[in-house]
Amino acid sequence: MINKGWGWGWGWGWLGLGEVEPRLSAATGGYPQCTVALQRGGCLVRQHDGMLQPAELTTRRQAVAEFGERGLADRLAAGVCVRLFRGVYVDGRVPVDDVLRIRAAVMSAGRHLIAIRESAAAAQGFGVLDSSTVHLAGTATETARSQPGLVVHGMKLAPGEITTVEGVRVTTADRTVVDIARMLPRMDALATVDTALRIGACTPHSLAHQMEQQRRLRGIVAARRIVSLGNGLAESPMESRLRMRILDAGLPAPALQWQVTDRFGGFAYRLDLAWPKWRVGVEYDGAGHLERSRQRHDIARRTWLAHAGWTMLWATDRDVYLDHRRFLRQLADVLRCAAA
Repeated sequence: MINKGWGWGWGWGWLGLGEVEPRLSAATGGYPQCTVALQRGGCLVRQHDGMLQPAELTTRRQAVAEFGERGLADRLAAGVCVRLFRGVYVDGRVPVDDVLRIRAAVMSAGRHLIAIRESAAAAQGFGVLDSSTVHLAGTATETARSQPGLVVHGMKLAPGEITTVEGVRVTTADRTVVDIARMLPRMDALATVDTALRIGACTPHSLAHQMEQQRRLRGIVAARRIVSLGNGLAESPMESRLRMRILDAGLPAPALQWQVTDRFGGFAYRLDLAWPKWRVGVEYDGAGHLERSRQRHDIARRTWLAHAGWTMLWATDRDVYLDHRRFLRQLADVLRCAAA
C-alpha cells in the first residue's frame, strides 16, 4: 500500500523505492522536506549500505554528504533533526518509541548487535522500566562501542534465543525475562516476570526451560526464585513491586485480585492483594486515583469494605520506594491482630 508521510528530503538515494517530492516548510525554517511514497512492513524505509533503514533515521555520513558540516549543524540547532546516538539522527518531529530507538542504536553500534534485557522487553510489550538506555548484546571486544544511552554487553546467544520485532532483532521473551531476573533488582525483575506472564509472552513452563538453558550463568539461582514468584494476575508493575516488598519482609504471601462478594454471594469488589482468611487487604493507588470521579468511587469502596469487616491498607509509590519500612510494620501489625 502506498502511504505518503513526511521524510527529510536530503537526497539519500531512494533507489526507486518511492517518489520524493521536495518541499519547503515554514515550521522548520524553510528547510526542504519531502513526501515518501513507500510503506514496507508497516514503516517507511530507505536504502543504507545495502540494507533497509527507517525513513525517520539517517547517518552522519548521509547528512554531511548532502549539506556539509555547517548545514547539519544548522539543522540540529533548528530542531529539524535530533542526534540519538553517535552518527545517527532522527527527524525532529517524529516521536521516538522503543523500537525506533533500538534501530538507531543498532545503526550506530553495529547492525549485527541484538537488543537484550530492558530494551528487548520494551520492544515485546512487557517493559516496566522507564529508561531510555538501549542494551545490546555483542562480543566481549565490542563492549567498547558503548556510549551515553547505549550499552553493549558481552553476551553469547544461541540462534534459538533471537527473534525479530518490527524488523529489529531482540532476544526471545523467555531469554529476556530470565536475563532480567538474573541481572536486575528483585522488584523490577518480579514486575517484568508478572507482566510477561500476564500478556502471554511467556509461560511458567517456557521460563523453566529457559532457566535450564542458562543454568550455568551468574545469577540463575536468584532468577529461579523470582520466576517462581511470578503471577500473571498482577495488573500493574507497581503492584508487583509492592508484593515483592511484602514477601521480602517475610510476611505471608497474599492472594492476587481477590474477589470480594456481598451477602448474597454476588461480586462486589476486587482487591489487589488480600489475605482472605483474616479479611485483610492492600490496594495500590496510582496517580489515577487522584481524579475527582475516581475519588468518589474509592470512598464508596472503602466504606463498603469497612462495613463488610475488611481491614484495608492503601499504598502509593512512596510506600514502595521511600517509606516501605513504615508501611510493612503497619501491615505486619494488622495481620498479627487479625490472626489473633
